[in-house]
Amino acid sequence: MLGIAKVKQPFTYYDFDVDLGGWTNIGGGTNVWAVGGAGRSPNLGIQNLPQYVSPDVWSTRDSSTSVLWLRSPQFQIRISASLTFALTGGKHGTPPANESEVPTGEGATAGGYQFVGLRDVLTGDFVLTAQKDEDPNSTAWIWAGWTEAQLAPYLNDGKNYTLDAIDQYVGGWGWFGLSRTRIPGW
Repeated sequence: MLGIAKVKQPFTYYDFDVDLGGWTNIGGGTNVWAVGGAGRSPNLGIQNLPQYVSPDVWSTRDSSTSVLWLRSPQFQIRISASLTFALTGGKHGTPPANESEVPTGEGATAGGYQFVGLRDVLTGDFVLTAQKDEDPNSTAWIWAGWTEAQLAPYLNDGKNYTLDAIDQYVGGWGWFGLSRTRIPGW
């Protein structure tokens, strides 16, 4: 399935098995998000998560000053269920409230942040954010996301949302990976 998300109504799945599946790199820096796998970094191709997105140049993953910003296609939250994804790598900083606060280009800093946010397309607000809270700064994959109760205010509200994965941190564990994303809608 080249470039196509797997839609199993009522969910949309992004496994990053072959490519970005319609997600867009918008960070504007020298480095970008790219599909990785066990062949590129063997210690990340474990726990039945062989494919994922992470920094494109693995050798500079902790020292790149590029803001890595990956955005999903737009969707609406159409069913009462959780939104989940798997994370690996670092956890740093406090996520911003709005996309206008995220620098682009070579704007990553040692005081930066790493997170996945549910973004309201109209306002640019990150209405929910998630970070790797369990086992931070390690290659262990953990499940993250938001519960049915946390998503309830956005259910069938007629608004469009995106998931944004943003890495604006430079330093040790200055990278993270994303895989197995399940969105309750399309």
